[in-house]
Amino acid sequence: MAVKWTGGHSSPILCLNASQEGLVASGAEGGDLVVWGEDGTLLGHTCFQGAEDVTNVLFSPSCPTKLYASHGETISILDVRSLKEPLDDFHVNEEEINCLSLNETENLLASADDSGTIKILDLENKKISRSLKRHSNICSSVAFRPQRPQSLVSCGLDMQVMLWNLRKARPLWITNLQEDETEEMESPQSPGQLLNPALAHSVSVASCGNVFSCGAEDDISHRSTHKKTNVSSREMKCFRRNPSKEESDKMNNETTTLISLKEAMKRVDHKLQALEAHFKELDFIKDNLTQKFEDHSKTLANQGAQDELWKAVLSLKFTSMELNILYSYVIEVLVHLHTCVLEKLPDLVRSLPTLASILRRKVKNKHIRVVWESVLEEHGLQEGDITALCIFFVAHGNKAEHYIAKVRQMYIRDINFMISNMVKNQALQDGLLKAVQVIEKGKAEMAPQEKKSPLKELIPSVKS
Repeated sequence: MAVKWTGGHSSPILCLNASQEGLVASGAEGGDLVVWGEDGTLLGHTCFQGAEDVTNVLFSPSCPTKLYASHGETISILDVRSLKEPLDDFHVNEEEINCLSLNETENLLASADDSGTIKILDLENKKISRSLKRHSNICSSVAFRPQRPQSLVSCGLDMQVMLWNLRKARPLWITNLQEDETEEMESPQSPGQLLNPALAHSVSVASCGNVFSCGAEDDISHRSTHKKTNVSSREMKCFRRNPSKEESDKMNNETTTLISLKEAMKRVDHKLQALEAHFKELDFIKDNLTQKFEDHSKTLANQGAQDELWKAVLSLKFTSMELNILYSYVIEVLVHLHTCVLEKLPDLVRSLPTLASILRRKVKNKHIRVVWESVLEEHGLQEGDITALCIFFVAHGNKAEHYIAKVRQMYIRDINFMISNMVKNQALQDGLLKAVQVIEKGKAEMAPQEKKSPLKELIPSVKS
């Protein structure tokens, strides 16, 4: 009875292998690897970095918890009890690995890749002991021969099957599945029938080590009952029908085109990945530049507004008496704001001797900034108003004098009318009008009025 196991993969499964203890490992596209229990329970899951397809998985016969997996050009050795981190990683192949095989003593691991190369990894010394290069196309499968730990068989898309002995660099023999080594088959070819090229995809060796089977794309393997071609290492026979020369040339051209197309698609995929990474980097740079331009624009806008304020303050056409009256309102408001902040921050009285120290430290000190903003809100003021008042104070503080309220009333009855008519810059006008409003409504309790000494004695400390 067939049972369907689900829930482990979200992408197509590419390979399977079962251990002697009944565990099953499955590898999928995107670097996905899952280990299942005998009853289909999901025991472990991991995803290799780089998201390379898991093309082959292989359990160790002597240690059922040890699992070999190939993904991309890398071989990973894992413990199925903990798949989070591999026990070892080996980057031994130059192109994508298609097949893994262990010899009986489990000291050698063979890996066949797309370049047609077979790498022999010495597991005890953790290094490459042999590099077998004879296939002219993708090496699709490799298998060690039982009872012969130094001998293996390989096949590939070059339609060749090779027998190797690791003591020699060259194969002991090679058979080409396309050559005509068999007698004419009993059933003739039907008119218009197309023959698949004998591209070899898998090889398996019998327990005796002398007989192996090879699965290829010729008419014997695929057209009939999907039987694998049995070949004896003693007889070197391949049971298949040889196509005509014209068909052979056509198949060779089609095979070459398919292989070239696959290689071209790989190159395009790598280029697309590189372009995607480059575009992500460009997007990051663009966001940084945009943020910098926005900050710079704000800075330029603030600088332009301040330049206009300075120009407006320096171009005021007030008499000395009118200038002194405006200066008096400005200095009283600034002193009062300084006093209100200190009342809310008694622990910082010594470290905040002037209003300038508050304005400087509130940028980095959140507590001071919160208190300062609350004081401004209580008096109906904004940062722009304080900027205008400070510029006025810096521009005229060295030559103006302070007039108390009674003196101010003697000279000018309607200060608001004078400011509205004489001050054309809107930011400066708003700041001066709000300063007058704060003082005239009695919201500010000026410390100089509570003392017997005139306010002029406090002005030097403010200027400092």
